[in-house]
Amino acid sequence: MAIEASGPAGPAATSGTVTAMPAMGLDLHDFRVIEVDGIEYVYHVLTNSILPTDDGEGRLLLVLVKPARRGLLAGFSEQSLTEAVSGVLALVQAAALPRPTHEQHQIRKIAISPTMGCNLNCTYCYNYQEGSAEAIRNEPNLGSHGIRRILSQLEELPLASRVNIALIGGEPLLHVRVLRRILRLARHYARKREIRLTFSLTTNGILLDREEVLRLIEEYQISVSVSLDGPA
Repeated sequence: MAIEASGPAGPAATSGTVTAMPAMGLDLHDFRVIEVDGIEYVYHVLTNSILPTDDGEGRLLLVLVKPARRGLLAGFSEQSLTEAVSGVLALVQAAALPRPTHEQHQIRKIAISPTMGCNLNCTYCYNYQEGSAEAIRNEPNLGSHGIRRILSQLEELPLASRVNIALIGGEPLLHVRVLRRILRLARHYARKREIRLTFSLTTNGILLDREEVLRLIEEYQISVSVSLDGPA
């Protein structure tokens, strides 16, 4: 792809450098342009990298993926263009590194947060930092559709022969019926692939003496971790 731009880099420098990139292993199908709060970013699928498009390789990739934005090249000097190309090629090289085999990359643990709500308000909790407590508490709990959508992936994910389902939060014991739905459906999908499941749960312990909680723990042999972190 040849892109010419009038600007500090000059048409020849820009066109020549960009034209050479596909021959260096650049595949534009590996890049996606995403927008968050009106700001564009370039996402590189193979390295899971997110690049801002205000300058450097992110801006160059934005032009390559969307040629109609070629006017953005006007802000490049010859040196900054060369540096941007080097950054893009570094991504390509990183993607070409040997990757774990299927056996080495098997998933052994899946964490699910059925709720972000809690029956405590500990000041040190990471869920309530930077003034976000109200927004987090108001997040909807995991519903039936969400549960099925998450756990149906057990049919496709590269799972180990033994997988732990970890229930976290928030305080997961606030919604025992939701937990039961999660555990029952997880077993359903796991049986299809002959995967052995274990279950764990992290709780503040306040609701552990409820009869329905004790029955659930016994039925599914849940390993329970209680957080005892000191003054709240």
